[in-house]
Amino acid sequence: MISEPACVRLELENRPENVSVVRAALTGVAEAAGFDEELATDVKTAVSEACNNVVIHAYEGQRGPLRVLVINSGDRVDVVVRDHGTGIKRLSSPADHMGLGLALISALADQAEFRSPSDGGTEVRMRFRLTETATEAGFPSDDEWPVRPDALSEDDVVMWCEPVALVRHLIGRVARATAAGSHFTMTGASDLYAINDAMAGFAEVAADGHLVVGVSSSAHRLTVDAGPMLAVTGPEFEATEPLVARGGVRELETRRAALAELVDQLSFESFDEDEGKLLHLLVLDRGRQLS
Repeated sequence: MISEPACVRLELENRPENVSVVRAALTGVAEAAGFDEELATDVKTAVSEACNNVVIHAYEGQRGPLRVLVINSGDRVDVVVRDHGTGIKRLSSPADHMGLGLALISALADQAEFRSPSDGGTEVRMRFRLTETATEAGFPSDDEWPVRPDALSEDDVVMWCEPVALVRHLIGRVARATAAGSHFTMTGASDLYAINDAMAGFAEVAADGHLVVGVSSSAHRLTVDAGPMLAVTGPEFEATEPLVARGGVRELETRRAALAELVDQLSFESFDEDEGKLLHLLVLDRGRQLS
């Protein structure tokens, strides 16, 4: 269980199947924080309603970005669901029945707000209190949403995670939910459990503070990109002070080798000239290959 404050940002497209990707990420957040079953269900149901609204209404049948921000402060969980579509005025239409969804969100969350940001779209803010003495500070905002790194511009799902330890609870779930959209077999999907643990183990040594992860899936292929890896310089490992504190070059190489055994391709690419390297993984659907 992760006791320190945690933050997850998700950026993905408003496709119906991506609601399950958001739910998968929320399941990981709940596991990492040790939520009880009732709270975890409430959070996933309320956030799913807000995401469904973006899928159905925000872009009037077109594709557009869906953004989800989750912050666990220890005494409360704040969630912001954001789109850049036609705006909250659509919610007044008697034909779309979204009023039921808004009512459900309001019933499940301890506090809910529905806003129309000045730059357009709709922002749904939800707060779930974990203690009776939870602070009443204002909701976080996505006004300063980080820019998607150029190295991840082609990824279907991009996820910012802080602290790095949170990745262990998220990557496998998000990858499996994404792979389901390209009809991964059960055998191929089950392989992602081991890959999750191996990648998280590598990241816990090679990354520092936060990690940005991109996931894409198509035609029984899954790619996972993650960076910045601060302890990596090209194919070699630099014995930096943080790396030495986490076990040194030998430990990092051991974890890289273990991960390489589980995937079809592992490489390091440019992430940012000032922020280390990008870890790139390719996973082919083993179940498809065996059939």
